Amino acid sequence: MATAGLITISILLFGMAVLTIIPVLPIVPAQFVIILLFTILTSFAFVSGGELIVFGGVAFISILVDYSAGAVGARLGGAHRWSVLAGIFGGIFGSIFFPPFGAFIGIPAFVFASELIIKKLPKQSVRTAGFSLLGAIGGVVANGLLAFTTAVLFLVFVF
Repeated sequence: MATAGLITISILLFGMAVLTIIPVLPIVPAQFVIILLFTILTSFAFVSGGELIVFGGVAFISILVDYSAGAVGARLGGAHRWSVLAGIFGGIFGSIFFPPFGAFIGIPAFVFASELIIKKLPKQSVRTAGFSLLGAIGGVVANGLLAFTTAVLFLVFVF
């Protein structure tokens, strides 16, 4: 039974890692919750407290990446600090109202609008919005790597 449970959890964690292409789903924190429940249900027989802290750290990093990747891209593109905040708000707005890919629309749209209002330079606004989109895409890639890292670490720690 324990082996079947481990195999099931492992498949679930790897399956969730594949789902990181849908940026709205917080996959790595969901993986952490599954690992936490598994650890509690097995009385820490397979995963230690220290290892659980590692999984929690990876989940925390994933959340930071989720909320900051587009903003970091915008900043690298020369965005004003208010436009960076607008991009974060746009990512949240887009994710809520246009799931599952709303963040890819919301971040650059809000950055573009903010830059246009603040700097009044259309060409620079388009460039900055493009950087914010690249940042958001980079965030999805980074979260995919974090999700696979979580799944691999689970297998390493358990076996």
